[in-house]
Amino acid sequence: MRNTILFIIHFATQDMTRLFVTYKGERTAIDVLGGMTVDNVKQLIRHQFSINENRAQLGDENQERPSLVIEWAGAQLQDNWLLEELCLPTGTTIKARLKEEIDPLLHIDVSANQEF
Repeated sequence: MRNTILFIIHFATQDMTRLFVTYKGERTAIDVLGGMTVDNVKQLIRHQFSINENRAQLGDENQERPSLVIEWAGAQLQDNWLLEELCLPTGTTIKARLKEEIDPLLHIDVSANQEF
């Protein structure tokens, strides 16, 4: 008897888009679904490039925290944005980079009212 293997490929109802990502001079392709958020894409990029965003302490009091950002057409994409709303055409190249963010040392809360 002959063994037959049937492969069923199930695609989500959303369209797949192939994007290219550049990070530190390297370029790779990722396939994303239209319903994904920018944060979901960042997770794919972290996995693809083995990016680690651990905290590094600089000096005694300053804490610098690397944060992954992705940019397209000169704009930084926000984590909660949906890819389908950005209308990125297939083959678009987005730029990924680590941005250093310094945690503030002092937080000031100010409340105001109309009394003088």
